[in-house]
Amino acid sequence: MTDQLQEIRRSFASYKNGVISESMRQKGIVYHVNWGVSLTDLQQLATHYTPSLSLALKLWHDDVRECKIMALLLMPPAEVDGEVMQELIDGITTQELAELAAFLLLQHVPQSVHQALRCLAQDNRWVQLAGLHTMTRLLRQRQQLTIAQQHELRDQAECLLQTTDNLPISIRKAASNCLAELDENTPQPERKEMPK
Repeated sequence: MTDQLQEIRRSFASYKNGVISESMRQKGIVYHVNWGVSLTDLQQLATHYTPSLSLALKLWHDDVRECKIMALLLMPPAEVDGEVMQELIDGITTQELAELAAFLLLQHVPQSVHQALRCLAQDNRWVQLAGLHTMTRLLRQRQQLTIAQQHELRDQAECLLQTTDNLPISIRKAASNCLAELDENTPQPERKEMPK
């Protein structure tokens, strides 16, 4: 396991892109280490390894951008339970990680609706973004929500839209998109015509 971890870390150097790394830093996307490796290259690199929860968690706890993304690529969705989910939530620190977590992993985990709603209930804005993107993707896949889940999602998304603090535009857009998908996928009560 340790050999694989070291091998993965060393491999980033051959894909590094200083221009991308510097651009991200200038835009405020800060990691302890950022090699600027593209998602496509990381996805290709991940094909050389067998998905493993223990390897993924070790990568996730490393404050290196590429390690965190590789963790999302190598984490078996079926093994993400409540405890692992909390570790993921604690490590989502950027918009990029929020979006990738939703796209690569969270929509595929057991009880994905419950886990996405759990993300929305957090104080971390990027974790909330991950929850919104996950719910939007699930709704687009025609995931059925209970009435209670529909109400909770609507309440959380509307609450975010009504906040007056410095809410990033990406979260406002995600909340609006999520509500639009919810409206599109929620059966509306039939209207009965009044007799004439």
